[in-house]
Formats: sequence, structure tokens, C-alpha cells
Amino acid sequence: MNLAGGDVNFYNNYLQLDLPQRPWQEGFSFKKEYLRERLNGAPKTGGASAEVRLPSLMLALGPRAALAFTNRGRLGRPAT
Repeated sequence: MNLAGGDVNFYNNYLQLDLPQRPWQEGFSFKKEYLRERLNGAPKTGGASAEVRLPSLMLALGPRAALAFTNRGRLGRPAT
């Protein structure tokens, strides 16, 4: 059984993130200098997506079979 879940994703090949340490370590603070432009002459792309998983349920019918009821919503902007 799943009550709810979700995620948001952004991707690109223009900006690169170079962190000096892991963001969950104590004392971390984000600085603009950690972002670096990739100026290599290649075409640049990017996109974003989001997903919401709503209540779902899976019932076992036997040792090798199950029946699931799911619901999901997705939204995305493809790479350009």
C-alpha cells in the first residue's frame, strides 16, 4: 500500500554543479561559485519533470500472482 509520494527533477547540460563537500554534511552552505557554465560549443538542452503518486494498493492472489490498483500524475517539459 502506498499513501502518497512525489518527486521533481531538473536536468541540463549547460550548468555544472561542483560542490566542495556533500550538502548534508554539517556546515554546508550553497554559493553561486559552485555553478560553472559549460562553454564547450556543443548544443545546450534542459528540461524538467514532476510526478505525484496517489494512493495505490497491491493484493497478492497467490505465491506468483498479484493485482495492483495505482494512480499517478506526471508533468514534464522535454529537453529543448
